[in-house]
Amino acid sequence: MESLKLDPLAGPFLPKAVAALAAGASPAKLMAVRGMAPMRPAEFVIAVYQLSFDADPAVKSAAHPVVGLQRVVFEAGPAVT
Repeated sequence: MESLKLDPLAGPFLPKAVAALAAGASPAKLMAVRGMAPMRPAEFVIAVYQLSFDADPAVKSAAHPVVGLQRVVFEAGPAVT
């Protein structure tokens, strides 16, 4: 099975709230990754994914475990019932 390639989102795939967060200060980014920022669930998932590419190592490492879990789920494929 081919490995899933992960890249940051851009353009119409990035909600305005997430784009503003990604351009903001590291403390706000860390709050978002930890679920402490007021966001809709879909925005939270996109924000954590986007912040896993952040230039700040603290933000990137805080987001990485969550994205790693998503990668495992995506690569596992559909559930068999």
